Amino acid sequence: MLNAPFNLRGWGLPGAAPLHLRVQVATPHVPAPQKPPEEVFYFHKQ
Repeated sequence: MLNAPFNLRGWGLPGAAPLHLRVQVATPHVPAPQKPPEEVFYFHKQ
């Protein structure tokens, strides 16, 4: 789960998904991203 500003900056960056997943694990207390989990996994598999 990412905060909105970081989420908006990061989604357009190729290869950013692994970083997002690390941030999600590191900060479980922040609001969930607006992207559905299916898209998160889609970017992660690329």
